[in-house]
Amino acid sequence: MICPECHGALDDNAVVCRHCGASLAPPVKCSQCQTLSRPGSNFCDQCGTPLEQGPDPFSETLASERKHVTVLFSDICRYREIINRVDPEELREVTRHLFEETVKIVARYEGHVDRILWDGVLAVFGMPQAHEDDSIRAIRAAMEIQRMVSRLGRQYAHRIGIVLAMRSGLAAGLVVTGSTQKKIGRHGITGDTVNLAARLRDLALPGEVLVSSRVFSATAGFFSFQPQTQVTVKGRAQPVKVYRVRAAVIRPDKVRRVHGVKARLIGRNRELTQMETAAMRLRRKEGTVLTVSGDAGTGKSRLITEFKNSPVAETLRWLDGYAYAYSGGVPYYPFIDMLNRLFDIRDEDSDAVIDTKIRSGIGPLVDDPDAVVPFLAGLYARSSLEPLAAGPEIYKSRLQHAFITLLSAFARQGPTIVCIEDLHWADPSSLALIRFILKESGLPILFVISYRPVLAFPDGEGGEPLSYARESIRLQDLDAPSSREMVRSLMDTQVIPEALDRYILKHVEGNPFYLEEVINSLLDNRRLKRLDNQWYLDETFDISDVSSTINGIIHGRLDRLGRTAKIVLQEASVIGRVFRLDLLERVTAFPDAFRSCIDLIERADLIRRIPDQNDRAYSFKHAIVQEVVYKGLLKKDRRATHEKIARILESLFAGRLDSAVETLALHYANSARVIKAAEYLIRAGEKSLEKYAVEESHRYYERAYRFLNGIAVPTAQEQAMLIDLIIKWYFAFNKRGLFREMLDLLRSHEAAVKAFGDPLRTGMYEICMGWAMQRRELVSESYTYLTRALKTGRDLDDDNLIAYSSACLCWTCTDLGRMDEALAYGRQAAEVADRIPSDHELVRFNLTGMGLLHFFSGDINACWKGGEQLIRFGETQGDVRTFSEGYLLMGTARMAAGDFSGAEVLLGRAIEASVDPIYSLNARFFLSYAYFSQGKVAIAAQTLESVIAATEQFGYEYVGTSANAFYGIVSAAMGNLRKGVRLIHEQIQCHRQRGKRNHDLIFTHMLGRFYLSLARRQGTLGFKAFLKNAGFLVRTLPVASRLAERYLREAIEIGTQINARLRLALATHDLGLLYAHKKQFHQARRYLARSIDLLDACGADVLLAEAREALEALPP
Repeated sequence: MICPECHGALDDNAVVCRHCGASLAPPVKCSQCQTLSRPGSNFCDQCGTPLEQGPDPFSETLASERKHVTVLFSDICRYREIINRVDPEELREVTRHLFEETVKIVARYEGHVDRILWDGVLAVFGMPQAHEDDSIRAIRAAMEIQRMVSRLGRQYAHRIGIVLAMRSGLAAGLVVTGSTQKKIGRHGITGDTVNLAARLRDLALPGEVLVSSRVFSATAGFFSFQPQTQVTVKGRAQPVKVYRVRAAVIRPDKVRRVHGVKARLIGRNRELTQMETAAMRLRRKEGTVLTVSGDAGTGKSRLITEFKNSPVAETLRWLDGYAYAYSGGVPYYPFIDMLNRLFDIRDEDSDAVIDTKIRSGIGPLVDDPDAVVPFLAGLYARSSLEPLAAGPEIYKSRLQHAFITLLSAFARQGPTIVCIEDLHWADPSSLALIRFILKESGLPILFVISYRPVLAFPDGEGGEPLSYARESIRLQDLDAPSSREMVRSLMDTQVIPEALDRYILKHVEGNPFYLEEVINSLLDNRRLKRLDNQWYLDETFDISDVSSTINGIIHGRLDRLGRTAKIVLQEASVIGRVFRLDLLERVTAFPDAFRSCIDLIERADLIRRIPDQNDRAYSFKHAIVQEVVYKGLLKKDRRATHEKIARILESLFAGRLDSAVETLALHYANSARVIKAAEYLIRAGEKSLEKYAVEESHRYYERAYRFLNGIAVPTAQEQAMLIDLIIKWYFAFNKRGLFREMLDLLRSHEAAVKAFGDPLRTGMYEICMGWAMQRRELVSESYTYLTRALKTGRDLDDDNLIAYSSACLCWTCTDLGRMDEALAYGRQAAEVADRIPSDHELVRFNLTGMGLLHFFSGDINACWKGGEQLIRFGETQGDVRTFSEGYLLMGTARMAAGDFSGAEVLLGRAIEASVDPIYSLNARFFLSYAYFSQGKVAIAAQTLESVIAATEQFGYEYVGTSANAFYGIVSAAMGNLRKGVRLIHEQIQCHRQRGKRNHDLIFTHMLGRFYLSLARRQGTLGFKAFLKNAGFLVRTLPVASRLAERYLREAIEIGTQINARLRLALATHDLGLLYAHKKQFHQARRYLARSIDLLDACGADVLLAEAREALEALPP
């Protein structure tokens, strides 16, 4: 018999190889004649009966996982030449001896021989057991193999006739591990790292060891290296850096690690004192916002825990809420967590139980529980709660005030600390709610908020002033003295071994997490020992770069848990950073052993109990631990476990799935169940949009789209699902103002929607297309799509299609100057909307469109009344966005009347009330006109520049083109006449090409007014500005009067055609002023009188007074 590992000759009855120690498979017994046959035999060699095979006799049982390892590939140089020169029996003896020694060396460094080839060996360091210094071990093994080959080469030189040598290549990176099954040719590890190591081996000269850049980085300082020429490797876009190992610099101490020891708080006394001082101010009823920020592992949570347990704070009321990595897609999750802790709300609680718990907890605290309870309970479910049915804007506003009421109640009872930890994981809605509370409440509360520096808090919302004094703590890595002190505390000693001290300062660099992990690792593996109250490092410990990455640290500890406990922890990692034991018990493959495994894992300090959860929930000690454990699972295993979790959750939350759709979406999205994932992602998107968590909604829809759009051959049901998703997603796009992306998406699926042949879906899709085109200023195309959708709606007698297409057509027809049509469509939309229950979005949208129609047509009173109606509607329905648009219409009405200061105030309110960025842009554009009309040219220019930049970003040409045109007017007023006029001309042509007759009218009139000011010599230019514009003035001044008349007459013609009375009145007024300047008083009187009639009809009181004054100033 031949050993499958070292190819050594063995006795037929051997069970262990006498050469390399490998375990051998037992012989196979024939069921007929009972003869024992060699392992791997398919038939009995005595009677020919087929033999029953057990597991592959040449298979090593290794669990498959994704792991960062170091791969060593070594082979014999000039092997073909040796084959031709050496007798096969002699060659077999040489290679047997060589590979026996190689296997021993790899085993000595605790590596794993994945396969032995005819001329080489592939060894892996990091599987099945990971170590902190696997790259160092691999290099040392390679160097020792070279020394061994050199020794054997001298021994066998006379027998093979040439110098025996080997060459080696090493690479570090991700591989997939598994069982080696030599019979079917399946090897233990796969991945690009193996290919790279083989390529480096091929490049190496006899006796050389070449390593990749990752191996070099992990071992730099412990070996001397010689950089080599970069090489091209198949499958890699960039050349690979290569280094040759020259020698070991020194032989460092070797370290391994233990778990469980903890240090007292080190190096944070100043920060703790600052927090305690804030608590003392709280006792004097002085509120503070205290932020604690720092990178992962710097000790934010530890500092807060110490503060919580300090004498000054432990008797205060604490309201804790945590954000977790998995909860980033759940709107308001930190506040949900806070309510869970306050009122002992459990996952299994029904909506009714949740309502009862909140009501019983809040009842004694607040005067009107009905104004608070429904909106707090609404965070858990939406289907059965009346407040949510009223609309997301109402809910968001009432929720904000509900939390302020709740916090006020606790603050009245006594000093209260609100602690929100790990805010960087929070969703945007939670951030907005926290900012609202900090800006509005002004309560005697100490807010303690921790986050990583990636989050700009609370400065991420325009820097609004807070209602509290703010203090900040920024945690950094510990300095060298504090790092030593922490190590002394961990080891309970005053003297640190010198080698350990060097290692800590050089490699851990003061991160408290790394310090704790490294010391625990050293203790875990008994390389750091305490004898007679003195610590010793084992001299065989290789101190050089025990753990160059966190992957090595964590995987080393995971592998030492044992197979069962490791699998349980991997299952927990799929649940999330926080996991409940009752859910894990249902998920795990080891329900009988998992609690003992949890105890073992907790003792290893990888997880910790969550306080106040009655030992029902645990958290990974650090998020990075959960990430490393999770990513170590094979993707197929992750998918299977996610699906299992999702199925269990569906069972647990049966009948109230709305309260868990986000979690179900997360797990199904990471499983292989594409349709299930899309279904829950869409439901989560709908739920988020109803709560006005627009960004979360957008992300859910986007992920659902990737799933559905990735189906190669979709069924009819799947096609319908994709079309419905895009239509729903459209509303999130619209609220975020992402019009360019929205139209691109709609266009990419337009042909498929038409081919699908569902008229109702096609009609709704065409409404989305029509509105997206209106936003992109493709108004003629918009009109075509919307009228087609309206026809479909009438054919199908579908109120939704009729109402939405009509409301959109009101906007589009206003742009086109088709005022009568716009009015008819707006009235039709209003009439049909009354038949559609609770569609506040449609009502608000149509009221705004009608108001802008009145503005452009010159019915100022109707525009103002439209704004008032929107304000009343917003107050009744709690629709915050309606306030913004109401103030917008009222501001434009005052601007149309000539009251620019009043317009400035109202437009400012519109900006303050705006929730969506788009509505802020609309108000800011009109505000720039109000600024300009009051002579505030510089601030008008700044406002326009910000508007133009935003419209370019969003693809919002509806405002962008007009903003650019008006910027031309402002530029001219600031002294850049030529640039300003050119810009106006360009934008007028753009409006005409796109059919936007109202905007064509506006800027044609403005251009005429500009030339009128030149003709009348109005305005002043400084000397430098005059010189800058001298050429333009020389050419333009002689013809300014003629140009003014031309463009004013064009404006009058357009205004007459489209019945835009206000702008027609202004152009007529300006033409009268031009004739008065030219002393053509008869014509001047005629046009001024006409403008007075028009302005009177429009209700433009301020402008009317100015026109009458101009008429009276004419000579008789």
